[in-house]
Amino acid sequence: MNIQQAETKESRIMKFQDAMYIGSRQIGSTIKFEFIRNKMNLLIAIGASVFVFLLFFIIDLIQQGRGLELPESNVNYITGNYLTMIFPLLVMVIAVTLGSSIISEDYQKDTGNLIFPKTTKARLLTGRLVARFIYAIVAVTTYYLLVGITTLIYYGTISSLFFASWGWALLYTLTVFSVVIFFSSLMKSNAGTIILSILLILIVFNLIDQLLRVTGATFEPVFILTYYSNIISSIFDMPVERYAEITLRRGPGEGITVFQWITPSIGGAVAGMLSYTTLLIASSYILFRFRQKK
Repeated sequence: MNIQQAETKESRIMKFQDAMYIGSRQIGSTIKFEFIRNKMNLLIAIGASVFVFLLFFIIDLIQQGRGLELPESNVNYITGNYLTMIFPLLVMVIAVTLGSSIISEDYQKDTGNLIFPKTTKARLLTGRLVARFIYAIVAVTTYYLLVGITTLIYYGTISSLFFASWGWALLYTLTVFSVVIFFSSLMKSNAGTIILSILLILIVFNLIDQLLRVTGATFEPVFILTYYSNIISSIFDMPVERYAEITLRRGPGEGITVFQWITPSIGGAVAGMLSYTTLLIASSYILFRFRQKK
């Protein structure tokens, strides 16, 4: 009896090892395949990073040509010129470019019947997510690399918090990426994924933020994804009070007081973005797992 139990245990271990080996091989193959077929999307994402950087750089050169001096510190130069409210839009473009087709393409191009029997959906989604997010890292890092080189040329030094900002930018990119993946798991076309992602990030979240201000709400808007992008630039000089009271007036009256939250805390940003990412990617897999072709 003991010999049979030992053989059964050993066979289970061998089956588990074989399954792990096959699974890792399939994920690795998916990553390699995704690297190859998404080269053009990578070039588009890098091109967007370079284009946005060049626009900011040209604007800065024009200002200097008209007599405007450089900021005294390299931190003010970075945050004032390159990490403005436009940067989160660049992150969104990168995420949409690389993530919009991650699931929906199987149903738009009718390739599911060719792929799904050969590997599990979990391995397929894992490989695609890893490959495309690595490409997103490359695109965001390209932007930071250009900013860093320019700053070093002008100032000869750069704040160590620049690397912390880069890390926050990557985490925020992953969070936005998870939103795009979630919509990709719902839609039948890449176009639908892109439209819904842009509507949510650019319009819905901003409208909710405006609504909270108008109603005088004082609680921190931790459920608004775009709020977390503020820490990318605020990490250079985290404020003691993370919100400000602002009085709005449209005439000679007293006006109304609104609360403007400046940035999430470090712990709050980590918890919020990881929660967003985990929930959305898990939901995407569940939807993908049980989604059937029609």
